[in-house]
Order: sequence, then C-alpha cells, then structure tokens
Amino acid sequence: VEVLGSMRLGHGVSVAAGSALSVSIGGGPGNATDWIGLYEVGSGNGSYLAWRYLSGTTAPPAVGLTDATVSVLAPVPPGTYEFRFFANNGYTLLASSGIVMVAVAYANAQLPYGDPLAPPEACAERFKVVGDASIRLR
Repeated sequence: VEVLGSMRLGHGVSVAAGSALSVSIGGGPGNATDWIGLYEVGSGNGSYLAWRYLSGTTAPPAVGLTDATVSVLAPVPPGTYEFRFFANNGYTLLASSGIVMVAVAYANAQLPYGDPLAPPEACAERFKVVGDASIRLR
C-alpha cells in the first residue's frame, strides 16, 4: 500500500483521515472482475467500505489486469483498516495488506505494533498472500 502523506510503521502505514491511499496489486489472475476492497480490520468480507476493480473504477474493464495501482480515500473515522484483493467478482481472497492506521492527526497516532522503524523482514504480517498474488506496502 503506497500512502500519500503517510507515516511509516513497522507493520504498515498511518495516514490522516480522508487522505488518498494508493494500493499496488501484483501477480493477480487477470480476470476483468478481480477487485480490491478497503475493510476495517476484523470485519467480514461483505463489509467493505470502498471497492474498485483493478481498472480503478466500479465498472469492469474490457480486459483483465494482473498488476495495477488503485486509489481510494481513507475513511474519516480513526481506526485500523486493511485492503483485501479478491478474484472474479467473488470473495476468493488472493491477498491482504498489512495494517493501514487512520488517525485524526499524526500527533494522536498510536503505534499498534511497537517500533515504527522495525525493518520489513521483522514484520511477519507485512504480507498475507494466497497463491502468487500480492499487495505491497511501501
């Protein structure tokens, strides 16, 4: 997940409420209706807050994509969120991101996983991948 105006955490990113989030997806199956959703951590797969096909729109593209960058706005309520990547207009989970923490202001952000400068290899939950698909944290 590439977040504009973000603060890097050891296991994810932190962003101000309402700011732009850009999600990089790679290694997908290439179906025209593969999609990415933004979720509150712990919510069910049907409870997305925002979603887009890999074309970046809510209308399926003419041709499927295996790699893409999709943009959405961060939710306004502070909390912990994640992106989930699904296949073919369904809920077959291909990958999920690490934590995206939405904060009212950076001064009020709480670091949920300790050391914000921990190296990526120290973060067991940096990627959750099923098969070859991935979502990158940058």
